[in-house]
Amino acid sequence: MSNQHYYHFTLGPVQAFVAQARRTRDFWAGSFILSWLSSVAIKAVEAQGGEVQFPSPKSDYMAWLCGKGEGTPPQQGAIPNRFKAISAQVDSNFDPKQICNSVNQAWQAMAMQIWEEDIASLEQLLGEELLKQCKIIWDRQVNGFWEMNWVLSDDANASNLLDQRKNWRSHVSPDEPGVKCMLMDGWQELSGLSTPSSQGLTNFWETLRNGTGKAITTDIREGEYLCALAFIKRRFSRYFSELCLPMPGDWTLKGWSLPHAVPSLAHIAAGRWLEKCFAKVNDSGNRDLLDQYYHAINEALLDIGSERDSLLPSVKSACDLHDVDPTLAGIDGSLWFDFLLNQQNNQIKLVNQPALEKAKRALTTLQRQSAIGSPHPYYAVLLMDGDSLGTQMGDTGKQEGISAALNRFTSEAANIVKQHNGFLIYAGGDDVLALLGVSDAIPCAQALRLYYKACFDEQNRQHNTNIITTLSGAINIGHIKWPLRSLIFDAHHLLDDIAKEQTGRDALAIKVWKRDKPHLCWSAPWSVLFDEQGNRFERLLNAFANGAISNSFIFKLRKLIIELRLDGEHPLTEEAMVTLIRAEYLHSQAGDELKNTPPEWWFCELVQLCKQYRRTTDGDHFTVSSYNRLNVDGALLLRFLQTAYHTAGALTQPTTGESV
Repeated sequence: MSNQHYYHFTLGPVQAFVAQARRTRDFWAGSFILSWLSSVAIKAVEAQGGEVQFPSPKSDYMAWLCGKGEGTPPQQGAIPNRFKAISAQVDSNFDPKQICNSVNQAWQAMAMQIWEEDIASLEQLLGEELLKQCKIIWDRQVNGFWEMNWVLSDDANASNLLDQRKNWRSHVSPDEPGVKCMLMDGWQELSGLSTPSSQGLTNFWETLRNGTGKAITTDIREGEYLCALAFIKRRFSRYFSELCLPMPGDWTLKGWSLPHAVPSLAHIAAGRWLEKCFAKVNDSGNRDLLDQYYHAINEALLDIGSERDSLLPSVKSACDLHDVDPTLAGIDGSLWFDFLLNQQNNQIKLVNQPALEKAKRALTTLQRQSAIGSPHPYYAVLLMDGDSLGTQMGDTGKQEGISAALNRFTSEAANIVKQHNGFLIYAGGDDVLALLGVSDAIPCAQALRLYYKACFDEQNRQHNTNIITTLSGAINIGHIKWPLRSLIFDAHHLLDDIAKEQTGRDALAIKVWKRDKPHLCWSAPWSVLFDEQGNRFERLLNAFANGAISNSFIFKLRKLIIELRLDGEHPLTEEAMVTLIRAEYLHSQAGDELKNTPPEWWFCELVQLCKQYRRTTDGDHFTVSSYNRLNVDGALLLRFLQTAYHTAGALTQPTTGESV
């Protein structure tokens, strides 16, 4: 007699594959591949008559998996790496291991396609022995990386079986000798040579870069040594559309066209500045200065046209509006930063020093005469995750509603990020990962949070359910020279430990890094940051002329807080703290023009930003309480945002000083 069984599946390791990234494209590629393999697992369940119950897969994404998609193909990951499937009325013919086999077949077919095109074709140049050694490393890494855990149960309410299964730790990664990969820690690079100083190592990688692979010199930079896993991340998009593989269960796996270029970190950081730049050069009649810089940098640098940045939405619009050649806008984003032009590295290859000096002067003239200054060299990693969904996923009466609301949310997440001039890495289930300019990060996070809430409110209203969830976020901000992987790893700590655990969920945490150290860390419930009048940060910044938040004020405020021990519990009233901080501000500006001194309400709101908060829940109700102590990081963040917003042209005209 047939019985109903529940199949739980998870694929990993997630962080070891996705977060180890040197470029935006690495981050995107790891996320996309992981999501794609998860969709293969879902399709393999369906091929055996099973039905994925939670979370419900997006039908348009699954259609592309079989070559039946319509419209624009998926460009970002949208399938979570774990799911629960119900195998309705199946007997012993249902084979759980076939799911793992299908994932492995898809992964290995894609890997083999890259191997044959990029490496195997170079046997005469590499030599038989070296190619054989490379193939041993390739197979070991490709076959030994993925960890798949599954459980088959007849209990519909068992929601922690996968976690129990993963505690067995039955998957052991292979030993990795030799020179290590520059992208993925601990994995051996492909040549198999024993020391990084070997000339043979350089020769091997230069042979690959100069081989027959499609645009391989763009994907693998000079001096980069990669393992098989990192090589696949860099190269898969070139061959993904050619994938066509018969799969168990009588279906065919097919790929589709993917972008080969995505916005670089430098382009993301400079996006709003570029938009402002193109407008200003037209309005000021300095269009020729923009063209002069482009011609000068072309003369100075080798292969400037070999790799183009994929343009952000605002930059595309500015090109159309102001008749700017997208080729100019798409040069390596780092070339818009004068301090990077002074640093010689493997991304900027000099033809001759005099030509580069000419380009530097042209950029300085463009920035000065157009009154646009330099772009702000920081970018933001936005990570968001639903609150309290895990405790409700085990309720079978809520699972369908949760899936429906999450599908609506993820379907719109890409558009929300795009509207805020960002680049979406992943949106699946209740998770969102995106990269944005600093001035767009907080508004984008708020827009995602509001839409998430609207999706569940609509679900509860239409279907009389009681799904209680909110969305917490983390914004990790770093310099464009600071490694992307470091911000990604730390963003999870910022979200889980600060926004959720410390602040109480339904909250936002923001951290800014200066060089290799945290400069500030601030968090608060959403209700503190956004009230009936909007974004408290923007309200404070727009209240007076730029420059009123000086470094001297911040330093004196920090000293005041420490000396009076206001960073601990203290007896001062809020009114007294406002009076103290206003007096300190006036003292810090002594001798300067004080006509733009903020009104008293401004200092009241600054105190609110500098207080520490904790959100607590009691059933369906929550309260937000504040501690009677100050954290200067609120003022530090306001000062940092002032610079970022001003550079991006995101501030409105100063008000007259009246309360808003």
